Amino acid sequence: MQRFEIFVFSSYLEGLGTAILDAMALGKPVVATRAGGIPEAVQDGITGLLVPPRDPQALADAVRYLLCHPEHVQSLWDGWAPTGRALFHGGADGLPYLRSL
Repeated sequence: MQRFEIFVFSSYLEGLGTAILDAMALGKPVVATRAGGIPEAVQDGITGLLVPPRDPQALADAVRYLLCHPEHVQSLWDGWAPTGRALFHGGADGLPYLRSL
C-alpha cells in the first residue's frame, strides 16, 4: 500500500471498508464511493473524495483531480490526521510507524 499514490475504493455495498482507514493512516489520499458506512470514515473534500456508487466516470474524475492537484492531497492528510490520531491510534505514536511501512 505504501507504493500507492491514491487509494481507490469502488464498493457499491459496504459496511465500513477498514482498508480505507489503513490507507488514510499511511497518508494516502482516498477516493471512495458513497456506499454503506464509508461516508462515516471519509468526509467528502476534507479527509477524502466521495463519489456515487456505480459511477465509473465520477470515480475517474476524482482520481484525475487528485493527480492534477497535489496540493489537495496534502490538505486531505491534514484533514484526517488529527481525527485519525485521536480515534485510531490513541495519539500520534503509531503514525510514524505506519507511515514507514
